[in-house]
Amino acid sequence: MNDLDLILGMDASVANRAVAQLHGRSDLRSRLFQGSEAQEFQGVSGSGSWDIQSAPQVEFRPPNSAEWSQAVKADGGATAPQQNAFLVHLPRLTVSITALGSAKSDTIDVTALCAAQISGTRLSVSPLGLMIPDLTRATPFDQFFYRAVIIPKVLATVNSMLSNINVAPPTFEGVSLTAPAIAISNGKLIVAFNLSYRDAPLVADSQWPSDSNFILTSRRLLEEAANRGAERFVEGKDFNQTGSEGGSGFSAEYRVWGRVGRVNVSATSDPTILNCTMSFGLSASAGVNVLGGIVGGIVDAGNVIGGGIVDAAEETGKAIKNIFSGW
Repeated sequence: MNDLDLILGMDASVANRAVAQLHGRSDLRSRLFQGSEAQEFQGVSGSGSWDIQSAPQVEFRPPNSAEWSQAVKADGGATAPQQNAFLVHLPRLTVSITALGSAKSDTIDVTALCAAQISGTRLSVSPLGLMIPDLTRATPFDQFFYRAVIIPKVLATVNSMLSNINVAPPTFEGVSLTAPAIAISNGKLIVAFNLSYRDAPLVADSQWPSDSNFILTSRRLLEEAANRGAERFVEGKDFNQTGSEGGSGFSAEYRVWGRVGRVNVSATSDPTILNCTMSFGLSASAGVNVLGGIVGGIVDAGNVIGGGIVDAAEETGKAIKNIFSGW
């Protein structure tokens, strides 16, 4: 069970829309998703090219044991399992190789194994290895070209298209958060934070919302944000109200003034409702000018002062409501 204060989540559809936009840009297509290179191996000179013809597809799930065993690193070595790993499918990679007077072109389906990492508020991706077709029947030059060129170039492409994504959390006035933790969990990419006075976040597998992207907050964070906002915008604010009433030989002048003291906000079981309690310092004064009806004038003046206090309290309440309704 997760006891976290702020969670940002997204599924693969969000990443795939971004990747599709990159792949669809002609100015990036030739630089990021295509290339060619000449090589020499054991006295044989040749050249080859690669073209990622369809937009890669991200899948936020950990690789299984078979996928780990099939993946080859950029240096040709085996790929070791890591945390926060996920898959990127390249369904139409066309590789063309020319060597020893022979040209050959194949369109294949390959899958990259990657690990998500986070530094500050920037998401980065480390390409770990590439699952490629069986090359045991390929020529020595073809095997060399795949390992020396195709694998590192495709992994570099995956790194370029998914790295440096900003995952900054929403800001809350006066609230500090821990450094984020990242996880691949039940088809989602999760970035989690805690309030700064708590331990570093630790993400456990959960049943996340079905939305393609979402933000979840704890009651602790809601209370902390509301109370810090109240401290800045409400506490210590002065208010006053003056006026006069009168007629037929009688007039009463009054003044009500005060200051908002401590404000305390607490969350409820309904995340759209917050409880708010506050203290006030209030003072009131009145002057009565009598040309007739002395007793009635004093009574009226008292009513006016009381009404002024009520009005001032209501106005303060409205101000606080307006502040919170903007969050």
